Amino acid sequence: MISIIVTERERLGVARASFRSVLGNLEGASEVVYVVGKAPASLLPHLRKAARGKVRFKPILDDRPLVGNPARLAGWGAARKGNDLVFLQNDVIVRKGWLSRMVLCAQRTGAGVVAPLVLEGRGGKKDLGVHDAGAKFVEGEGGAKRLVHLFHRKELQGRRLDRQAVDVVELHCLLVKAKVMGKGLLDGRLGDLSAHLDLSMECRERGIEMMMEPRAQVVFMNPQVELDLDEADLERFLGVWEEPVCRREMAWMSEKWGIPPRAHYFWEKRAWAVLYKAAVFGSKGVLGRAASFLWRSTRTRWCPEWFRTLTERAMVARVLDALGKEGGRDG
Repeated sequence: MISIIVTERERLGVARASFRSVLGNLEGASEVVYVVGKAPASLLPHLRKAARGKVRFKPILDDRPLVGNPARLAGWGAARKGNDLVFLQNDVIVRKGWLSRMVLCAQRTGAGVVAPLVLEGRGGKKDLGVHDAGAKFVEGEGGAKRLVHLFHRKELQGRRLDRQAVDVVELHCLLVKAKVMGKGLLDGRLGDLSAHLDLSMECRERGIEMMMEPRAQVVFMNPQVELDLDEADLERFLGVWEEPVCRREMAWMSEKWGIPPRAHYFWEKRAWAVLYKAAVFGSKGVLGRAASFLWRSTRTRWCPEWFRTLTERAMVARVLDALGKEGGRDG
């Protein structure tokens, strides 16, 4: 038996399209646990009506935004005991065979965790890029390990990708067997900046094998690629990726795993978060493009954390205020 646990990544504007794809490709799942915080009143009735007669639907609601591992743990607590779990983010479109092929992979390999091939773009497009196909740790000079993504983005073109063991998986979509979903596998102090690496390191510590099954495919509707984030979702988006949140996650990962605070990984993740926000805001008019330019200038190592935080807050306030006024004029 399988429970699908749907959680929010950073927005709700694409949640209905994602949910429709799940309902059209349940492939043996017995229930869908849907975790969402601070949702608009119209969302839940729509989802409940869509699921009626197709699958057991169990919503988990909160009056505050609920994302990352806290949301996944809430979903796990509400799922039927003993079920295998699929953690799925609400901005992912699933394709036919996505679940059945992950299940088959787990059965044939004995893996405790299975990830699909994650494409990116809109689910209806034929020409989709590769967002993630798993990653491995590679030993470099002096015994230091670095993370290498397998066939990331355009590298897959013209190459065959086989089922294989991986060291790191992402959390857009993941099958986790009930036998390994023990206490502590998901760290409730982490959002989505580092939760995937933490889970992967926990699996490594516990000897849990992780596999990537390329025949199982899902599509991540990446706003950095499509630049299609609804203005109504901007505050939700920023609540997930704002500078203080990223800083707290990095500090906890450093303390938990003994990673030096100035390690390359942390700078890489912080720079990614800055560029991610800058790309999304850059599509929001002239002021958004100006904010995007300033944002990018704060991604370097020399930039003090206090300056990065203050710059972010000032830019966000100006852009949201401008968009709010435009919305008022449109109305």
